[in-house]
Amino acid sequence: PAMTKFTIALREIGTYKEVLRSQ
Repeated sequence: PAMTKFTIALREIGTYKEVLRSQ
């Protein structure tokens, strides 16, 4: 589960960065 959490965190960070970029 640790690896899954890490992957989800990376994906959320990527989405967050895209949101900041689009603004």
